[in-house]
Amino acid sequence: MSLLESLQDLIRNEPGLPAGKIAKKLGVTRKDVNSLLYKHNKKLFTRIDHGEKAPTWNIFNANIITKEVGNSKLPEKNFQNPGKIVIKKILEGIDLELANNKKFETKTGSIRFEVVIVSEGMNSSFTRFEVLDVDDLIIIINDDSYLSDFLSQTLENSMALHVLHCIADCLAQYKITRTKVVEEEFIPTKNEVFQKLLSMDLIKSGK
Repeated sequence: MSLLESLQDLIRNEPGLPAGKIAKKLGVTRKDVNSLLYKHNKKLFTRIDHGEKAPTWNIFNANIITKEVGNSKLPEKNFQNPGKIVIKKILEGIDLELANNKKFETKTGSIRFEVVIVSEGMNSSFTRFEVLDVDDLIIIINDDSYLSDFLSQTLENSMALHVLHCIADCLAQYKITRTKVVEEEFIPTKNEVFQKLLSMDLIKSGK
């Protein structure tokens, strides 16, 4: 049984659990669970928001089965989108480094965050974040934003920096909202966050 099938079975039998508890029950990491939950959000699963408390998950449509999802993805094998390939490679590297940096330290405390790749359509923003818990975020990268042959391996370095800038946007926005510092401006805060991300050496080619 695949992890996706196990995830469906568990949520069907025990709806209303947060990703952390689901991961413990399945014996996998929260990152593994969140990657599938957000990839199939509003397709197989539905997210119930609880503000700054961990969101919980239910089955979106009990009639949709894993095999149907697998079959719907088959056409992608015939088209290797270079933009998506680069994004996935960059995020794999960032994930490896984040595993060694459990929290992002700031002057006002620490923030834990995960980064996942999903397909949210060409009309959706490249990146956004959702609150998993207090000072615990998931940053969502929409790889549908790059559906052009124009993006190639030669642009990987600039693309990696762009990804870091987008992560910094999310962290800065959350930081300002969370600390409620009215006089704190976005650009200086974002620059501070971006420099911190660079110092973490999340991307080897980004400097």
